Amino acid sequence: MIVGYYGYGNLGDEAILEVLIKDIKEVNSQIQIVVPSIKPENIKERHEVHPIQLISWNMIRSIIKADLIIIGGGGLFSSDSGFFTYFVPLLAILGKILRKKVSYYAIGIYSTTPPLLLKLTKFSLKFADVISVRDTASLKVIRNELKRKILLVPDPALRLPFIGREIALKILQRNGIDTNKFLIGLSLRSMNEEIDDKLAKEVAKTVNWILDALDAIVIFYTFCPQSDYTIDDREIAKAIKKMIKHQDRFKILEYYPPSVTKGLIGVMDYFIGMRLHSMIFAHSMNVPFIGIIYEEKCKSFLRMFAKTQSRVYLSNIKQLQNIVKSDVLRIMREGTLNKASKFSRLKVRE
Repeated sequence: MIVGYYGYGNLGDEAILEVLIKDIKEVNSQIQIVVPSIKPENIKERHEVHPIQLISWNMIRSIIKADLIIIGGGGLFSSDSGFFTYFVPLLAILGKILRKKVSYYAIGIYSTTPPLLLKLTKFSLKFADVISVRDTASLKVIRNELKRKILLVPDPALRLPFIGREIALKILQRNGIDTNKFLIGLSLRSMNEEIDDKLAKEVAKTVNWILDALDAIVIFYTFCPQSDYTIDDREIAKAIKKMIKHQDRFKILEYYPPSVTKGLIGVMDYFIGMRLHSMIFAHSMNVPFIGIIYEEKCKSFLRMFAKTQSRVYLSNIKQLQNIVKSDVLRIMREGTLNKASKFSRLKVRE
C-alpha cells in the first residue's frame, strides 16, 4: 500500500507515485499495489495500480492484507497539510499494531507543519521500520528527536522518465507555439488573495520586459488543476495575461501528465519556477532557472541540488525582473546553455 496526496492531480505528487510504481514493478512485476485516495477514479485513470477509497472499510481490509505500507513521498507535512494528513501518522501506528512493515519514504516534513500534526508524526516515526527524507530541512526537523538511522534520499521525481525532444516540440507546435523562438517556461501557485495580487503584478512586469526585449514566448505550465484543496494554477496565469501587452506570446498550457510535462520543460531555454517540482524538472533537464522560494522545501532543494541557480524569496518578489534580466543577459554573453545557436541569434531590444 502506498499512502500520499495521490489522485488530486498535483503534478509533483503524481510524478513521485509514477516513479514509486516503476521502482516496485522492476523488483517484482506481480506485486499488487494498492493506493488509497479521495478520488480513486483519478488514480485508476493515471496509474496501473489498484485504487481504493480513502478512509473506508475497503481501506481497512487492504491494510490487514498488506505486507508493506509505504508513506510518501513528497511534502506531506508542511504549512499546506490538510485534514487528511492527520490520518497518515495514525495509519503508520495502526500498521505496526497489525505487525506490518511500515516505511516513510522520501518524505518532506517541515517546521511549518501545524504543531499537533508535527508531534503526532514524530511519534509515529518511532514505529517505522525505515525512514527516509528528501531534503536536509526535513532531516533537521526530526533528527534530534529520533535516535535512529534516517536516510537522506533525492526526491523520486528527479528520476522520472520523460518524453523525447521531438515529441515535446510537436506538442508545443500543436499549441500554436513557434519553437524557433526563445522559450521561457513559467510555473506559479496560488497562496492567498493578497499575495496572489502582488505576485501576479510582479510576474506580469517581468513577462512584459521579456516580451518587449526578446523575440520570445512565455509558456505557463499547469502543475495543479482545480481540486478540493487548491486553486487551479491557471487562475493566476489568467490574471497575469490580462496585465501584459503581447498576449499572443503568452501561452497557457493545459494539464499534461508528469512525464510529458518534464519533457516539455526540457526544451525550454529558461524557466521561472515556483512549484517545487517545476524546479526539480528544470534542474534534472539542465534548463537554467530561477526558483521562487515560498516554503522551506524550495529553499532546501535549491541549496542541495541547484546551488548555481538564481532564486528570489516570495516576500521579495519585486526583485524578480532584475534577476531574470541578469540571468538572460549572462546566458547570452557566456553561451552557457546547450542551445547556444538559438542564443547567438537572440538580440535584446532596448
